[in-house]
Amino acid sequence: MKTVELVFIPSPGAGHLVPTLQFVKRLIDRNDRISITILAIQSPSRTTLSSYTESIAASEPRIRFIDVPQPQSPQEMYKSRAKVFSLYIESHIPSVKKIITNLVSSSANSSDSIRVAALVVDLFCVSMIDVAKELKLHSYLFLTSNAGYLAFMLHLPILHEKNQIAVEESDPDWSIPERVKEQPRKMKKVELVFIPSPGAGHLVPTLQFAKRLIDRNDRISITILAIQSFYPTTLSSDTKSIAASEPRIRFIDVPQPQDRPPQEMYKSRAQIFSLYIESHVPSVKKIITNLVSSSANSSDSIRVAALVVDLFCVSMIDVAKELNIPSYLFLTSNAGYLAFMLHLPILHEKNQIAVEESDPDWSIPGIVHPVPPRVLPAALTDGRLSAYIKLASRFRETRGIIVNTFVELETHAITLFSNDDRVPPVYPVGPVIDLDDGQEHSNLDQAQRDKIIKWLDDQPQKSVVFLCFGSMGSFGAEQVKEIALGLEQSGQRFLWSLRMPSPKGIVPSDCSNLEEVLPDGFLERTNGKKGLICGWAPQVEILAHSATGGFLSHCGWNSILESLWHGVPIATWPMYAEQQLNAFRMVRELGMALEMRLDYKTGSADVVGADEIEKAVVGVMEKDSEVRKKVEEMGKMARKAVKDGGSSFASVGRFIEDVIGQN
Repeated sequence: MKTVELVFIPSPGAGHLVPTLQFVKRLIDRNDRISITILAIQSPSRTTLSSYTESIAASEPRIRFIDVPQPQSPQEMYKSRAKVFSLYIESHIPSVKKIITNLVSSSANSSDSIRVAALVVDLFCVSMIDVAKELKLHSYLFLTSNAGYLAFMLHLPILHEKNQIAVEESDPDWSIPERVKEQPRKMKKVELVFIPSPGAGHLVPTLQFAKRLIDRNDRISITILAIQSFYPTTLSSDTKSIAASEPRIRFIDVPQPQDRPPQEMYKSRAQIFSLYIESHVPSVKKIITNLVSSSANSSDSIRVAALVVDLFCVSMIDVAKELNIPSYLFLTSNAGYLAFMLHLPILHEKNQIAVEESDPDWSIPGIVHPVPPRVLPAALTDGRLSAYIKLASRFRETRGIIVNTFVELETHAITLFSNDDRVPPVYPVGPVIDLDDGQEHSNLDQAQRDKIIKWLDDQPQKSVVFLCFGSMGSFGAEQVKEIALGLEQSGQRFLWSLRMPSPKGIVPSDCSNLEEVLPDGFLERTNGKKGLICGWAPQVEILAHSATGGFLSHCGWNSILESLWHGVPIATWPMYAEQQLNAFRMVRELGMALEMRLDYKTGSADVVGADEIEKAVVGVMEKDSEVRKKVEEMGKMARKAVKDGGSSFASVGRFIEDVIGQN
């Protein structure tokens, strides 16, 4: 991300210089990409401000002062304030032009990616606008007075043109338009079109981010193009409730392609998220074309401002290009995974993708430690590599990348992105999580939820380990027995969301007969006493409960963020997608998870034994572990990040400014 330099030219005098200095301090506090240069025009009369400006320069390394040389003109010219603030300042134009030309030239030739972005002039320095025009820079006026005075100044030339300036005391009162009241009518509303992949891990964060955007800025409305999942899903009730409660979020169902290939083609997730989604491009193009046309012909000044696509929907970038709409990527995963995806096409071009377990570890810019091939996404070894390279190669074509993470958690990766001109601007906006657990409740009747929460209410604080493996996580009967034995051996209280592979498809289902899959007598010995077994569970509500002390998890990114938010440490049991990489980084790079397995993959013949599970459960429940301390501290940082003044709050603001600014 480039650093930008703003050049301010204030008038000499405390009433102008002091507000300018306070405003520039606010700017650099708000955004670490901004630096300020103030061109100091010396006052022709004696002033005591120099010590004040020197103290500012000494304490703020991103604010510098450049003295503008005095023009060679007789001092006698400037005996009245009017001449000080007009002829005197205009006489500095040649010197100002020379200074700014040097600044622009230096930034163009510099390797540190700082560019002069704009000239900000004072009321009495508007003659400097000509310098900005000549050097093709944007110019802004910083008015140290008020909006009423601005209305007066804007009205004055109009009266002058009409020869209607009457200033005698006996003349009629002036009627000055209240320009401030007119301003909102000129501010266009913008519509953002989101295209998420089907599936809870993608749709839920998209909905939460959309809600955050409309809460933040009342000029924004959201349209979500809903691609129906190829497999049965229970998300529709949640989307309907969002649509009913948020009038500025609407859903448009994307029609299923009539000539789609037979279902046999879609037996792997990769094919669902590539070929299947690509088959919707014509329908998506038609919908967005209609939206653009409607907004162009509408009287309510709503403009389609951007297309925001999911990782698996990057083929829709072509639609945005064709319709001349900016496109952004919303990555529901983390900055480390973004680093991996950005690096993948580079390795492919060099023919350096080596994914055998015996191959050397990968050195990925943005990830601190070398990454063993065994924890890379399974897509690299199961025939989906070409599809992933195709997806990853589109990332750099976007105007920006929004990531569900926060600076404090992934400082290394985010700093690297900000210093790499080849990477579009990255907006870390997380944690974006469903704190109301709306999606979980849509899959759960009230009686089930009440049973779970009541059982937790009866348990001591931080005494329960929660086992849950995401919307796609399940185990066969042999592994289920080992989990049960491991839990019993651990002696820990447990809440286990047990789901089994579905015979009809890839979406797991609740177990219909627990006694068939659990060890003999296990339910009698544990259920309701030391533990509770359920099907689909309200995960966020469980992690938020005071009785929950540990989490045996598949390490899906949403689950990791939810656990960090609530200060609950994880023991790692990754299954698919990028979860192995997530687990590796949580353990080795961040030190915020306990290692059980880092390289387990769904579908493997590997069965994790009861003793290994027991050890992980006991470890993650340790009351005063370093992992628990780190997780609890990061939870506090996560909450601070999304509040006003926090890093993610600021990043959302920058994204909104970019979307609205380019409209």
